[in-house]
Amino acid sequence: MDQREAYILLNMMEGVGPVTVRNLADALGAPDDILQAPAGALTAVPGVGNGLADKILRQRETLDAQREIKRAAEMGLRLITPADGEYPEQLKQIHDPPLALYV
Repeated sequence: MDQREAYILLNMMEGVGPVTVRNLADALGAPDDILQAPAGALTAVPGVGNGLADKILRQRETLDAQREIKRAAEMGLRLITPADGEYPEQLKQIHDPPLALYV
């Protein structure tokens, strides 16, 4: 999985938003590292308790970034993430930049 797909999966997750992802990334590394982290590493991050860690672990097994990309394309949309060169620089500078843009 690459960074782009990781951003898409994290964007799809219930209970996970941009601020949580930023906190997780600060502690664990890149978005794809978040999706590979064990429960103990997730719960060690401030603001991530057992419940959210469990949600992340369950959802990372069931969500499919490629299926979401295909679903968006079928609606005439494409996804842009912070890993993409065309992601707006100004959005990268705000406190809680979107994990994915549907354009």
